Amino acid sequence: MKTAIIYSEEHRLHDDSSQPENALRVESIMKAVEGLPLLHLPARKATKDEIIKVHSIEFYDYLSMPAFEVIGEMTRFNPEVYSGDTYFTDGTFEAALFSAGSVLTAIDAVIEGKTKNAFALSRPPGHHAEKEEARGFCFFNNAAIGARYAQNKGLSKVFILDFDVHHGNGTQHIFYEDNNVFYCSTHQWPLYPGTGKKDETGEGKGKGFTLNIPLKACTGSARYLGIMEEKIIPAIDNFKPDILLISAGFDAHRDDPLGGLELDEQCYGKIAEMLKKAAEKHCNGKIIFALEGGYNLDSLSKSVLEVLKALAV
Repeated sequence: MKTAIIYSEEHRLHDDSSQPENALRVESIMKAVEGLPLLHLPARKATKDEIIKVHSIEFYDYLSMPAFEVIGEMTRFNPEVYSGDTYFTDGTFEAALFSAGSVLTAIDAVIEGKTKNAFALSRPPGHHAEKEEARGFCFFNNAAIGARYAQNKGLSKVFILDFDVHHGNGTQHIFYEDNNVFYCSTHQWPLYPGTGKKDETGEGKGKGFTLNIPLKACTGSARYLGIMEEKIIPAIDNFKPDILLISAGFDAHRDDPLGGLELDEQCYGKIAEMLKKAAEKHCNGKIIFALEGGYNLDSLSKSVLEVLKALAV
């Protein structure tokens, strides 16, 4: 059974070539994986009902406005759009719907038995998006929307691993009081967005279901893989998920301009191997990777290629 890759041309609608998060990211990945025997599936558009399982109706309606109104209206929904970090264009809203929809397409493919695992080229990324706030290049929280969708499909226990170099503040906050979604993040510390301390472990019913592993710059691949064995795989084993969702950011690569953890592309392949084994152990192989960061086109495409090669074995 082939590994699926989920991509649609709509992922390129959100674009500004002057920004590190631009359409060339998915183009470079698609070129790099041309020779792999993958199941290519087009992303569908996420519906409003699917989005508002995570985000507020007001936030959805705000992002659906014409671009000049989104940019021109000073509201609490998108404070970073004015600094340029989270730019908004005429195609952003449509791209964001297809980005979230790519994760839902991947989940459907796994549930329906078309594939055991899948990689969604979700762009724009999502893990910084809060319930009512776009930030850090992110608009809708793709992993969170995917987790709620999977639960509605009967996969009640979802384990999210976020290995982007930046902490996924949005995903953590959305599930901070939830004991059916385990959120685990490895990230460089200190670094944007300033969340993700060790003592942030959840609240209420969710106490103990958030695991933050802040890492110093120059951690390196060998130490990172040790952390996978010592902390992350045991956390998955203890939680016994019905599906694994991976917020797959590749900006911890040594060549990435926005991070400094000094991982290499082979490390990402080994991470995928370990996660695939964990998925086979607990949830019949159900694992979805959703693209987050990664801003050096060469290291990004090479790293995704290593992940897909590991999944496809």
